Amino acid sequence: MLTDLRPWGKYEVLLDAKACKVKRIIVNPDSQPSYQYHHKRDEIWVIVSGDIVRVEDDYNRQDDI
Repeated sequence: MLTDLRPWGKYEVLLDAKACKVKRIIVNPDSQPSYQYHHKRDEIWVIVSGDIVRVEDDYNRQDDI
């Protein structure tokens, strides 16, 4: 399994197939990954634990889990 360490935490590639890629992303407390935008693909995020702030159109939105 490919693991990549980043300043904000790490990610692990669980599946790398032609049609999709599945990653487990672990964000360290008080850290945040950089904002991303993809023109050629969609993303689906599943939050397993913790709190999340979603950024949409440059506005922070607190989502209840």
